[in-house]
Amino acid sequence: MVKKGLECSEGELAKFCTLVTKSGEVQTQGLFELVREAEYLAFHYADNGSLVGIGALKRPRSSYKMKVFQKSGTALSADEYNLELGWLYTKPEFRGKGITQAIVGTLLSKIGCEKVFATTRKDDAKHILKKFKFTETGKRFESSRRGYRLSLFVRG
Repeated sequence: MVKKGLECSEGELAKFCTLVTKSGEVQTQGLFELVREAEYLAFHYADNGSLVGIGALKRPRSSYKMKVFQKSGTALSADEYNLELGWLYTKPEFRGKGITQAIVGTLLSKIGCEKVFATTRKDDAKHILKKFKFTETGKRFESSRRGYRLSLFVRG
């Protein structure tokens, strides 16, 4: 299921935020409002009705985009990319079943050929992004969150 952030109930937003924080890669302060403001939120439910996978297309602030593009050292302009694919998370016991790939495909189908970027540190996510015609650009860079390195991917 995909909905605009502003169309989601408080309960849906809370469940989405709970899974986002399980990834351990996001700042929780202000997260609820950022999730609410997302262009699209994707929810994947198991047969028993429990939420097992999420993803989003969001319109990040200019300052964040500029920082990411500058850190990567890419020659591409951050101003050309108004959407970010992110907050992808699938519960561990449901990984390897194509859920993340289905979420990414569903989200991207909502935006046609609009330019979008994503950052990732995980090799499996890189594989999924490449399936959807994202290309890695620039160099790997240090995350401001926890001392790991990220790659910048762009599409369009």
